[in-house]
Amino acid sequence: ATLKAGRPAISALAIQRRGFVLGEATLLSTAMAAAGFANASAPLGISSIGRASLEAIVKLKPDVLVLEDLPVSRDQSSALLHHPLLARAGIGVRVLKLPVAEVTCGGPSLPSLIRRLVVEARALGVRD
Repeated sequence: ATLKAGRPAISALAIQRRGFVLGEATLLSTAMAAAGFANASAPLGISSIGRASLEAIVKLKPDVLVLEDLPVSRDQSSALLHHPLLARAGIGVRVLKLPVAEVTCGGPSLPSLIRRLVVEARALGVRD
């Protein structure tokens, strides 16, 4: 995907525990696009919510991982998010943690989510 003036968009993969990925038909994806991120889930064949394997994520190699800011323990459900292969592949170097309330529910928290994403996108070099 590209932004205005032909600059490449920053690919972002929104991933949750157990390898659940948020596709383009989600509120978070729409907010990410408004901020200048390109949802990296399309090649995975995920349009709304689906699971992705560690191998598929490594092959995809998104620029940014988008995670819910939860106190995640290192248990079986979060093992994928902490797998050393991600770091070896250069994935997860850039992690954007978003408040759960802004990610899971549209409504009054949506403007705050978009503002937060715009700030993060600008920090990564995306411009309006």
